[in-house]
Amino acid sequence: MWRQSKPGSPAESEIYNSKLEAYFHEVTSPIFNENGEVNGSIMVARDVTKQKRMEEQLIVTTVWHQSENCPSGIAHELNNR
Repeated sequence: MWRQSKPGSPAESEIYNSKLEAYFHEVTSPIFNENGEVNGSIMVARDVTKQKRMEEQLIVTTVWHQSENCPSGIAHELNNR
């Protein structure tokens, strides 16, 4: 999904390339001529696959850790009644 704050400003997007099995963060900026009209654009893409994989692993680890602690917390509460 493209995010752009206002017309003529840089637009950002995060995409997944299934052929490369990689995630990319892209920024596209307009190039203006001397009259202030858009004459072209430039795009910069950065491979963020490693970062995305680490974020996914952190989520899985956090959920696993929370589910592991939940039953013992419930048992503790029931024993204190």
